[in-house]
Amino acid sequence: MAVAGASAAQATTAADEPPADRPTVGLVLSGGGAKGFAHIGVLQALEAQGVPIDLVVGTSMGAVVGGLYAAGNSPAELETAAHEIDWAAAFRDQSPRALRSMRRKRDDRELAGQIGLGIGFDGFELPRGAIQGQRLTQLLREHLGPAGLVEDFDDLAIPFRAVAADLRTGEPVTPRTGDLALAIRASMAIPGVVAPVDWDGHLLVDGALRANLPVEAARALGADVIIAVDVGRSRPREADLTGPFGVMDQAINVLVRRNVLASVSTLDAGDAYIRVDVDDISATDFGAAERAIAMGAQRARRAAPELADLALPAQAHARHLARLRPETRPAEPVIAEIRLDNRSTLDDRVLLRHLAIEPGEPLDREALNRSIDRIHGLGYFERVDYRLHSLDDGRARLDLVAVPQSWGPAYLRFGLAIEDDFDTRSSFRAGASYLLTEVNPWGAELQGDLELGSNPRIAGEFWQPLGAGSPWFGASRLTFSRRDLDLFAEGERIGAVRFTRGEFGLHVGRELGPNAELRAGIEGGRAETERLVGPAAIPDRRFSTGRAISHLRWDSLDHAGFPGRGSSAAVEWRRSSPRLGADDRFERITVDATTALSHRRSRWIFGVRAGTTRGTEEPPVEALQTLGGFLNLGGFQRDELTGSEVVLGQVVYLREFAGYRTVGGLPVFLGGAIEAGNTWDDRDERDTSDLIASGTLIAATDTLLGPLFLAWGRTDQGNDSGYLVLGHQF
Repeated sequence: MAVAGASAAQATTAADEPPADRPTVGLVLSGGGAKGFAHIGVLQALEAQGVPIDLVVGTSMGAVVGGLYAAGNSPAELETAAHEIDWAAAFRDQSPRALRSMRRKRDDRELAGQIGLGIGFDGFELPRGAIQGQRLTQLLREHLGPAGLVEDFDDLAIPFRAVAADLRTGEPVTPRTGDLALAIRASMAIPGVVAPVDWDGHLLVDGALRANLPVEAARALGADVIIAVDVGRSRPREADLTGPFGVMDQAINVLVRRNVLASVSTLDAGDAYIRVDVDDISATDFGAAERAIAMGAQRARRAAPELADLALPAQAHARHLARLRPETRPAEPVIAEIRLDNRSTLDDRVLLRHLAIEPGEPLDREALNRSIDRIHGLGYFERVDYRLHSLDDGRARLDLVAVPQSWGPAYLRFGLAIEDDFDTRSSFRAGASYLLTEVNPWGAELQGDLELGSNPRIAGEFWQPLGAGSPWFGASRLTFSRRDLDLFAEGERIGAVRFTRGEFGLHVGRELGPNAELRAGIEGGRAETERLVGPAAIPDRRFSTGRAISHLRWDSLDHAGFPGRGSSAAVEWRRSSPRLGADDRFERITVDATTALSHRRSRWIFGVRAGTTRGTEEPPVEALQTLGGFLNLGGFQRDELTGSEVVLGQVVYLREFAGYRTVGGLPVFLGGAIEAGNTWDDRDERDTSDLIASGTLIAATDTLLGPLFLAWGRTDQGNDSGYLVLGHQF
């Protein structure tokens, strides 16, 4: 019995050992955008079947999935990442709005839909891609983790290659050593969409142009057997062949498909070709991850008979996976040194004051990402990136690189804002803004704005930090503006006044992190009120202005048009005084606050506003507090209620309906607002019983020109008004 038992144990052990001469299995993953999520399902099925993967080669999205898998991420971790990553944000270059500087936040409120170009002595300049890949690269570094330290891609848990194409020669390039995250990023640099990557004398773009199913690269890496997974589009739908962009996309697809078929023709009898039919999923539909993963797993399970000879015994496969993904993952390295490669003209201290990483501590990747977002959020850089280098003592060196925008440092932005109440009031603003950055090493900026339309404005500001890396700054402003204000009595428009002014101001202030700014200063000039229509009792008047001002602003909203998180607040004090050259004496204080919450597709925005004007019985136009208009006590016309005192509270609810999209796939929001407020001529008249309630129904979408609202409001007094508004509201 003992002998028999021993023989059985020996047989079991032998059966669990992999064949000594088993072939090297190479996994080849094609590009395909969001279709590439199917690769995750294929990996799940292959591991369930016990098929070992000894090397991985991928193109574009195949390089993303393959590179993260080769770095030690399990299929389950990849699936979690596919669901949790905000892919829409990943394909935007801007840092999260909460981490952008207050100056850049002000820019995105000034005019809706800022379309920007670089401008120089030779004319307009454009970036090399609509997306520079800032967020994409950060995302890859985050999910690669400590594997990003690996210099030789053969030293990863699984040897790996990402295939790109040299834009200059058209030849495929498969880096073996260097920056793993950047190699993957280069493989998915769709020409014209994602900027190319400079790599050792090559200008690299999406490898799909040359080898979308890189079988040859896997052979060169040493694969005896190939498992080739193809998720590329096999045939176009008739709907895809309409319009110039559809035709152009299909022309590119024909070329890509030809190189795929050429690669398939090189497969041997012992190789496996897994074609996952995900043609009904768009390459940009990153919300279809769950469906694509399921389709990939289902197709790979059907291929199980073809792969049976490659499968390992259960215990042998378990040991194989344990070697790839040990239970104890490498800890983040201790940072021994930080080096800054600042390729701009700015003083290094301008950047380093935003860096929250100290040598001698283990790498805090979350703090590093926030630091990079803050530097990038200054608005000067095309790319802010980092690289970790292993040192002999087990610690690491952090290299931080800041590459200025190639189409800067001078920019011209265009914007548009429209408001129509479908009754008596229609206004629009078409504007252009010139911004010159890097005026000096301390980071000074010169900005000029020109707005045409209902309320024209010309303004300029020179903004100067008071030291390299200092949060203190000074600013000089010059403004010329004109505003038409309708006058109402008992709900009827009785006249209109035009208020024109030209002023100069000097300010000093301090930046309180990326979300707050404190300013104080003096302003003054000349102004005029002119009666456009109405009773003769409305006088024409020319007068001097002069005031002291101070304001504290806070803004951490995640979106200026449809916020779902964060808050904003502004407290402003103005004192007009003859001592400062003014003909009028008054004091005006306003407080505005907004906070936003979200859950899934629902957003709640809560707002409150209060203001008072003191020191004058008849406040001048510039000192008036007003209500009326969209999300300003809806149901009334714009500025229908005026006075020295104002109070307004509001709750706005918006729900995004993902199943309904406008032309171009823009999101649709439906919801409403409940508001209560009023104005009074004197603070002693304020009474909560005078508050006017209103409700507004809202339909909206976020267009390339900015948020677009269609709304109808009605008050409890029977006032009602419709609104068509293009522009930021919160």
